[in-house]
Amino acid sequence: MEYVIVTKNRLTKYGKIVLAIIIAVVLLVASILIFLSKEKIFQAEKNDNLKVAKKDRINGFGAIEYIVKEKNKGIKSVFAEEKEASKENIDIFIEDETQVNVDSKIDDGQNRIGTETLENEIDNQIQETQTETSKTVPKRNLEQFQGKQLVAFTFDDGPNSETTNKLLDNLDKYNARVTFFVVGNRINNNTDTLKRAYDMGNQIGSHSYSHRNFFKIDETKILEEVQNTNNVIKEVIGVEPTIIRPPYGNTNSDIKNIYNMYTILWNLDTEDWKSKDADKIVEYILNNVHDGAIILLHDIYDTSIDATLRAMEILEQEGYAFVTIDEMAQIKNVELDKNINYHYFYE
Repeated sequence: MEYVIVTKNRLTKYGKIVLAIIIAVVLLVASILIFLSKEKIFQAEKNDNLKVAKKDRINGFGAIEYIVKEKNKGIKSVFAEEKEASKENIDIFIEDETQVNVDSKIDDGQNRIGTETLENEIDNQIQETQTETSKTVPKRNLEQFQGKQLVAFTFDDGPNSETTNKLLDNLDKYNARVTFFVVGNRINNNTDTLKRAYDMGNQIGSHSYSHRNFFKIDETKILEEVQNTNNVIKEVIGVEPTIIRPPYGNTNSDIKNIYNMYTILWNLDTEDWKSKDADKIVEYILNNVHDGAIILLHDIYDTSIDATLRAMEILEQEGYAFVTIDEMAQIKNVELDKNINYHYFYE
């Protein structure tokens, strides 16, 4: 009887050990499964995001919901009403060619200026700019364009000393003036080109400092992108720009309130950056042009310059005239409104 009891106690002890091992193994397996499940979900979300980004780059965006996180105000939804242009590298911003630090007024390496101070500085400088509106672009006699069909050729991402100057060399042939939406960090290496463009009577607008997507940076960064560009433009031509084309056309009412300038978009997108084919660009312009159109091009591509000059030669014979944004607005009797996105002009 005693032997049986001892044996029973031994079996009970071993059973407990085995049970503990089984429980430990089950918990370990469960933990591994949970980890793998989370990793799978994360990877799936990552793949979905990559697919969306790729689709955005290829097809462009439609109307999308943009979530604006406002400090101390919670989160609110704002719908972007405008179709955005697709770009080759939508998440990659243009690096500073000069490799210099941004304006010390914005970041001195130790202290970053506050949003409120930046807003006040922009408001004050914009008021100064508005008093100098007549200086923004040297004036032409606009009576010569009365009764003509008008087109605004606009160029993003410059200036470029070679291609931009090639365009400038030929504008007088067609009595043409155009609008340049320049990237701030390209200006220091191309100051002579920018000054020449302005002195000829072309209009200079902002395209941000480093071509960053305004939907993906906060309010302070947007202010930096705008103010740095305005500052460097003013250093070269003597006045700040009054018009802006946000990178990728990405803007909404909240962003417009931040930069407080006139928003100029487009309604004819040549996609010259994509094709780099002068024949296709010319064909697109000629098939879609109309009175009051705003055409989007890039003066950093030689093919875009060739296409522009060929199109101008043909359109001039058809009775078209080529004007800046300000000239177009004045001739069409349109008073620019900072709350509106301008795609084209009509009387």
